[in-house]
Amino acid sequence: MTLSFLFGCVDSKTTNNTQPFGISASKFPVRAKFKDLNQADEDTLIASVNQTDFVITPEGKLSWGQNLADTIHLKTDEFIEKAYLFKVSDTLFIFYTETDNDGATSRLEKIDLKTRKSIWQTEIYAFNLGIPYIMDNFAYVTTIGTVGKIDLVSGKYVFQFRDLYDNKKSSFNSFDSIIFKDRLAIFLSNNRNGNRIDSVIVNEKTGTRTVRK
Repeated sequence: MTLSFLFGCVDSKTTNNTQPFGISASKFPVRAKFKDLNQADEDTLIASVNQTDFVITPEGKLSWGQNLADTIHLKTDEFIEKAYLFKVSDTLFIFYTETDNDGATSRLEKIDLKTRKSIWQTEIYAFNLGIPYIMDNFAYVTTIGTVGKIDLVSGKYVFQFRDLYDNKKSSFNSFDSIIFKDRLAIFLSNNRNGNRIDSVIVNEKTGTRTVRK
């Protein structure tokens, strides 16, 4: 796939972008795994991040390390079905999807591990949470029909585009990867009903988007 098609018609939506443009490699959170790999339904999730072991119960209780006091309950009342964890010093960023088995939504929560307190929570919305891409102090996130960029300091969106899912074409059911070129963030979605890749291209300087499907 070439990138020459990216400079075309633009669907405009302007935002404020505070990220300085420069060269920065993407970092990726660790995806938590089910403790029982044969368990098809609710089960405890586990992950090891920077030599710290984390455990997430189905009800959203998060614990880590060897100290039994190191526990916090995530801001959820539902079953946690997926989670990605990213740790920086004593701060944990946990991206997760919660469900009641009828509906589902996703969220990013920032936790101070030293004080055992949740600093903020930001809704990502919907399900099919893709692996977040982290660059500098920002996280690029995706779910079904949704792409966005979150400031990891404040928890605020730099940009977010929702309602992208196309029922007729089955476009943007889930996103597979993100490419960064110049000032463009290119969200790629493999179309499950056709041999093609759909894309949402966001110009980070202008806050505008281009949709290709």
